[in-house]
Order: sequence, then C-alpha cells, then structure tokens
Amino acid sequence: MSYDNKSFLEKGKKVEEEFSQDCDEFIRNATKNEDIYQHWDVIVKINNEKMKVDVKGIKRIRRNEPLDETIHWIEIKRSKKYLGWLYGQADCFAFEMNDKWIVVGKEELQDFIAKNTIKEYKNVPTLYHLYKRPSKMFDGNNVLTLVESEKLIKISKYIVQKKNIV
Repeated sequence: MSYDNKSFLEKGKKVEEEFSQDCDEFIRNATKNEDIYQHWDVIVKINNEKMKVDVKGIKRIRRNEPLDETIHWIEIKRSKKYLGWLYGQADCFAFEMNDKWIVVGKEELQDFIAKNTIKEYKNVPTLYHLYKRPSKMFDGNNVLTLVESEKLIKISKYIVQKKNIV
C-alpha cells in the first residue's frame, strides 16, 4: 500500500469534510498555514458552540494492519523544534469511529495525557507509553502515544453521530 503524501492529504481532507457535514453548522476550513502551524482543520458549530476542530480519522496501529477504531494516536511532539498537534490552537479534537465522532476538548485531552501516559519509550506502539516515529516532514522524531477510544468517550465534550454511514 502506498503512503505517499498526496493520498494521505486527500484522505485527511475527505475525513474533515465528512465531519463538517455531520456537525450542526460548518463555518470554514483552515487555511494551509492554519492547518500546518496552528493545528486545526475546520470551524464548526455543535450545540450552538463555535469551535476550531482538529479532525482525526481512524488509523492503524502499524502500517501493515487494518484500520482500528478502538485506538487513536496522540501527537505530543512533532520534532525537536515543534510541539505536536495536542498543543496547537484547536479548541477540540474530533476522533473518528465507524458510526460517530468523539469530540474532546483540548484541555481535557492534555490533562488526560499528562495523567495517563507512562513516560517510558517503547520500541513498538503500546497503549499509554511514549513511542518515537521518524518525521519525514520535520527534523527529528514524532513523539506519540496510543489511547483507547473508550477512554476518549469518557472525557468527551460531544458525541456526534455520523449521518451517512457507508
């Protein structure tokens, strides 16, 4: 399977569009600079609350494995110089599942990660442990951790049901 940057970006835009359509109101997409440097994708309204949201599609634990809605990657550090999207300017993060979106506030997720991440690096992706992945776009390694979707549901601000489930 190819993991070229163009198809990755196209898939991300499709997921952002799907999330926007499931919200009460779509306001606008982030500009390229807002997306890259401020770490948010769309401005939407949910329950009459306007928010900048960083949308996260369903991912794999490893590249050769199937998509897994039961886990989500959290980017703590992007490189030696940059913090990860967890510390960007999004108000919330929308984590995709097969039938819904888990919308979690930034501060709630930051607190959850601070309290639950074991500050020990593992060579393989392991729940709640730190994991380094080489960054192709930036200098150095991404620092990530894996969390369970069920834990994200417990700290969520909103659950947004998907309207057009395929």
